[in-house]
Amino acid sequence: MGPVGAPGAAGPAGTAGAQGTAGPAGPAGIQGATGDTGATGAAGPQGDAGATGAAGPKGDTGSSAASMMTSRVDIPAGIADGNDRYVAISGISPMAATRNSVTMLSPPVPIVVRDIAIDLDAPAGPTNVESLQFFLEVNGNRVTSTFCSIQGAASSCTNTGVAVAVPASSRLDWSFRTTGRAPANVARLTFRATTP
Repeated sequence: MGPVGAPGAAGPAGTAGAQGTAGPAGPAGIQGATGDTGATGAAGPQGDAGATGAAGPKGDTGSSAASMMTSRVDIPAGIADGNDRYVAISGISPMAATRNSVTMLSPPVPIVVRDIAIDLDAPAGPTNVESLQFFLEVNGNRVTSTFCSIQGAASSCTNTGVAVAVPASSRLDWSFRTTGRAPANVARLTFRATTP
């Protein structure tokens, strides 16, 4: 056999074969670090106001403003001259021969006098001849509707139907007179002052 000849030139490349099927997915990678928080976004526009709720139920009517005026006076025995005597509308009062000695001032707004009550320590007298008759006075004028009389064996009187309008800053006092020769006594007088 003779010697081997030199290798021939490489032939042209063959056509590429078809792509093989994809291999299985690899395992998931490790989660990356959390990123920085983003900047706060701008506030949205204010929404429309909601509808007004229904009104609640009406509350109970409150009681009228009121105050009580009360006074006390010692009445000596045997006053039978028929003259008026005067008593202050508040506090322990002397029995005065003139109203200016005991008048007191009402508030600087109108009031209404109501519910007069007068009480004695003892009956007005042993017989019906003896009595004590009381009136409220406003600015020196007797208010006849405030009349309250205690006679004989009685020792108290009330006048709850009265409603006397008293102007602002009026001068007030009680006046009373006796009939017969009533014994010594102590009188306590009161009324309720309300708003008009």
